[in-house]
Amino acid sequence: MVFGMLVAPVVIPVVGYTRHQWIFGRDARKIHPRLM
Repeated sequence: MVFGMLVAPVVIPVVGYTRHQWIFGRDARKIHPRLM
């Protein structure tokens, strides 16, 4: 439980970033500069 709570904040943004990259391609950085 504790390990999952510590890992979740790190995994979620990474999954979200890769998902946006998959959808928008390389333009994800221009569309969502905050993901950098």
